[in-house]
Amino acid sequence: MVRYQFTQEQFCKVLADTLDMYLEYVDVHGHDRVRAAMAAIDETLQGLDAEKELADLGEVRALNQLLI
Repeated sequence: MVRYQFTQEQFCKVLADTLDMYLEYVDVHGHDRVRAAMAAIDETLQGLDAEKELADLGEVRALNQLLI
């Protein structure tokens, strides 16, 4: 299990992006609230995992400090 450690600013950005995705899933794609929440959280976690993989490969500088 990977644990993420964020600054307050980074956490607010991740949370805001997740909420934006939730609203998109509800408003644009017509998902019910539970399905939209699950999809937005899943997409956020996939993005964080992809960022970690790229950082591990040295291809990008990680936005977040990762604790494994």
